[in-house]
Amino acid sequence: MTLQVCLLGSDGFVMASDTKYTTVAGVRSSFQGVKIFFNSDRGMAWCGCGDDVTHLTCQKIEKNVREKNVDFEDMKEFLLSTAEEAHRETFTLPMTTARERQQSTDRVIVAKSSQTENRIWRLNIFYTPDIYEVTTKCIIGDDSNPCHFLTESYYPGPAVKTANLLVLAASVVIFGGRHFSPFVGGLEMVVAKNGKIEKLEGERLADIESRVRGLDDLIKGHIIPDAKQTNGGN
Repeated sequence: MTLQVCLLGSDGFVMASDTKYTTVAGVRSSFQGVKIFFNSDRGMAWCGCGDDVTHLTCQKIEKNVREKNVDFEDMKEFLLSTAEEAHRETFTLPMTTARERQQSTDRVIVAKSSQTENRIWRLNIFYTPDIYEVTTKCIIGDDSNPCHFLTESYYPGPAVKTANLLVLAASVVIFGGRHFSPFVGGLEMVVAKNGKIEKLEGERLADIESRVRGLDDLIKGHIIPDAKQTNGGN
């Protein structure tokens, strides 16, 4: 399971993901790894949840984007053909696969930024992939996680600068991990601004995580103000 979010801003976008990979063959085990991929020269970033077909799709996006730039208007066709190719290479029993993949949870968020526009697409990898453009925000992974409440309640819309969306994006992943910790954990983030993408690491990422913890403490302080008051004391 994975939890990933992309928020559109006035000058770019913010993408955040957990970093926990889990294997369930035999004894369940987990490890930390990269889930967000990007090409700063192309102004593109992408991340995905699911199984081998998702991972292969992300690899193929990386290879193809490295070789040539994909224009905004060509993005849907590019992503659909890439996903179809990955699906064909992953599954070799088309009739069986078609039935089994109807409820697929393989999804990819792709975002692109330039000096003049910023756009997000959500790719659903079924036997026949489908794609649609997202005009504000997108979350994939754990669909039932209560962290969706955060973006529904507090995302102000794409008129806000990306710098003001960092804590919200991080909160979705961090708070979401608490409710599904066996499968969701860790944090990585990239921010696109006017066509250039930067991965947030070290002190910058630690500062955002600290601000999320402070937000958590603040919420708790308001919901459960004081033990004495809660218990009816003076």
